[in-house]
Order: sequence, then structure tokens, then C-alpha cells
Amino acid sequence: TARFALRNLFQVKILNSNNEYIKRSILGLNFNTSYDFEKQTFGDLFSKISLKNKDGSEYLRINMQHDVRNIFKGRSLELKSLTTSISRQFGHKLSGESTLSETDSLSSYNSQNNDIWDAQFNISLTASYTLQDKWDVTYTNLDLRSSIRLSKNWKLENRMYLNLEDMNMEYYKLQLKRSLHCWNFEFFMVPIGYNKGFGLRINISDPGLQSLRITQSTVKGWS
Repeated sequence: TARFALRNLFQVKILNSNNEYIKRSILGLNFNTSYDFEKQTFGDLFSKISLKNKDGSEYLRINMQHDVRNIFKGRSLELKSLTTSISRQFGHKLSGESTLSETDSLSSYNSQNNDIWDAQFNISLTASYTLQDKWDVTYTNLDLRSSIRLSKNWKLENRMYLNLEDMNMEYYKLQLKRSLHCWNFEFFMVPIGYNKGFGLRINISDPGLQSLRITQSTVKGWS
């Protein structure tokens, strides 16, 4: 038995913000099959088509399986199954601008950034298709991230996963950050979802000295 595979990655050249040409992956196209010399028959043909985001990650994948009957006798491929996975991140960002003037009592907001809050929505969808069961939506999820600038230094961040099929909140994380001149303060709490607990970290803001820190956490894998 011999196995055959063909992998393709299609790229384009685009201009970045620095007016320089960079490569960007836009499409992946892969095939693999096998051939039995004794029976003189091909095995099933498996193919995958994937469309890429700007960062190279997938936002659409299509997996197909075909029965290769006998192409030497002019018989065409027969579709046996098709699976589609979609993960789409919306880049649009909502924001709210401060209407306070520099003479207002809350003028401690960062004067270089008047956004006092922002929110970003990401939707993930996974659906499958077979000849027997047709379309079946197996997973839908809404990822909501938001941040509120409480003052010039204090910032409150929230992250929530919502299952759109049953409208249950599967994960929630609250995070409070503050810049303490040359130090950074961070506290978070996960009351809903996997790896529940809290964490506290105070570290030097200089990248070369961030190993000098004080931490306390009940969450595994966080330090």
C-alpha cells in the first residue's frame, strides 16, 4: 500500500503600516489518500480547505471525505462526509469617550486616551455535516471582553464565555489592574467556570526585572 499527500499554502504579499511588503497566508488546501496495489483500488480521499485570518489562524475549515471508486474507468468521486468548523473573531471594537474637561473633578483620566470603556465581541461557531444527519450545530459561543477605566491608573477588565445554545454562562473572570509608578498591581477572580479561584500579583514594571514579584493564588498554573 502506498500513501500520497499533497499540502498547499497560498500566500499574498501586502503592504503593512510601515509601507513594507509582508507575506500573508490566505488559504490552505491539503489532500491525502492511499493505493492498494494488490486490489488495485484507491482508499478514501481526505481533503481539508482552510481560510486564514490576518494573523494566520483559521476562521473557516472544511473537511471532506470522498470515495475514490475507480478513476481509471472514468468514474467520479463520491462524497461520503463533510465537516465544517467556523471560528470568527469580529475586529470591531466599541468604546465610550469621556466627556469630562481637564478642570473637572475626575480629570485624572488619561488625557492621551479619552476612552473610559471598551468592549469586544468574539463569536465561535462549529457545525458538522454528514450525508445521513445533514447539518448539526455542535458548538456556539460568545466571548465578551470589556474594560472600564476607573481612573488614570485603575482599570477593571471583564471576560465572559456564554453558550448561545442554552444561554448559560460557562466562564467569568474579573480583573483589576493599577500602575504603581514603577510597580504593577493585578488582582483577578474567577467565580464561574473552570479553574475557579483568585490571584494577586505585584511586580516591577521594568521587563528585565519582572521576576521580582509578590504573588498569591489559588488557581493552578498562574504565578
